[in-house]
Amino acid sequence: MAETIRILSLSEHDARDLSDALARRGLNGAPVRLEGGWEVDLVEKREETGRLLDDLTAALVTWLDDRRRTAVALRVGTRGYMFDSHSGLADDERALG
Repeated sequence: MAETIRILSLSEHDARDLSDALARRGLNGAPVRLEGGWEVDLVEKREETGRLLDDLTAALVTWLDDRRRTAVALRVGTRGYMFDSHSGLADDERALG
C-alpha cells in the first residue's frame, strides 16, 4: 500500500480542479479543507509509493503548466517536498508541518 501523498497549500478552486485532473488520469485525489487552506490527499491501496509518485508527478507537470504555475508543495507520509514542473522533486523542510 502506498503512503498518503498530500498536495499542500491550495485554494479551494485549485484543490477541486487538481482532483478532477487526477481523476482523468485514473488517480483518486480528494480535496480536503484545512484551517487556512486546502490540500488534495491521494491514497491508492494497490499502488507502491514510487509508482504512484511517478504517475502523480506526470499529472502535476501538465496541471501546473496549464495554470502557469511552476511549483507545489507535497508531503509523502511525513517527508516534505517541493515539486517543480521543470526540475522535479526536492526535499523541502517547509512542507513538513
